Amino acid sequence: MEHAFFASYARPDDNRSTRLSQVVKDLTERVRGELGARALEGICFFDVSDIQNGQKWETVLAEALRHARVLVCMCSPTYFNSEFCAKEFEVFRLRLAAARQANMNVSAILPILWQITPLPKAMTEYQYADASLPDAYVEHGLRVLRELKGHRDNYLKAVTSLARAITALVRAPDSLPSLVGPIEFDKLSGAFQNPKPGRYNLAVVVLHDRGPAWELTPFGPTVARTIEVVASSLGIGWRALITEITDVSLVQQLEHAKAQHEAVVIITTTGMATAPRWSSHLQSVDGKCLDNCAVVLGIDESAGAEAKLRALCPKLTAATAFHEWFDSAEALRERLERAIERVRQALIKADPPAARVEDAPLAADARRDGVPIDVRPSLRGPGGDG
Repeated sequence: MEHAFFASYARPDDNRSTRLSQVVKDLTERVRGELGARALEGICFFDVSDIQNGQKWETVLAEALRHARVLVCMCSPTYFNSEFCAKEFEVFRLRLAAARQANMNVSAILPILWQITPLPKAMTEYQYADASLPDAYVEHGLRVLRELKGHRDNYLKAVTSLARAITALVRAPDSLPSLVGPIEFDKLSGAFQNPKPGRYNLAVVVLHDRGPAWELTPFGPTVARTIEVVASSLGIGWRALITEITDVSLVQQLEHAKAQHEAVVIITTTGMATAPRWSSHLQSVDGKCLDNCAVVLGIDESAGAEAKLRALCPKLTAATAFHEWFDSAEALRERLERAIERVRQALIKADPPAARVEDAPLAADARRDGVPIDVRPSLRGPGGDG
């Protein structure tokens, strides 16, 4: 079935307090009215209501993404940390690229400001506000307008305006072509890459053959998904640093991250770290031993791997940042959160007292550890430039 629009959102953003599901229903009802449709069926694809028990969810999701006319992105820090939201976005970018090759001038992506956050470059290409929207929407986002009774009129005005914007895209003379062929989610880009890393945000290096798609256990969460959960809980954005390149070395990327006041975590295993493919990367990092980096290691059964690792990276293994070990997804999540907080605190401590820290959990930990907190990070989330 071809839907008028596909609602792309981060699952943690839909809860009892925010009621994102209800907002999507409000948008759907108004779009139905604008289109003059008799029923809601076929107006919006929303996975909560459109994937039934027993169905292969990837198949249903892929079919909706291949044919829907418009992608509506419920933008938030959690959305831009979501690996799967990025894949949904990438499907529509591929469809738009195919349309351009066919000399079609089509618009089909509408960002909605669910929660105010800097937008990554990939999203800023698409118009997200105009004069028909209330100022309160651009200032606070749709979530706040939905939650606060004092903004009820602004909420209704914003939803009506956004529904009309969706309808205009659906009614455009040129229709976005459906995607030909199956969608292979594993091969789609799973990250919103941000050329401007955010101050005190996170850069991750995964030294593993599968990169961030590495699954710690069969059918378990990927490392990217674990990072996504941790970053969301800390209210920060993250991006993956690339290791398989020739023009910019990993050390250069790490030095750039330090200049941008960005925390870096390197995730690998004792066995992978000593393998020829990855050992040169760790050796180069060991030569610098940058204080904005922490290393989180998985324990494996490679004979003598730990001793080899200490011989390979004497500076890193002697540093306090190199002591986070994990043997399960749960342990990785815990160690990763601890490593990120420690490195972020070190970055804050090294900064001049320009402003105040707004991250309450980080501030509490900093006070406990005796770290000055009269420094304020920029607006948190992907794309913040400090």
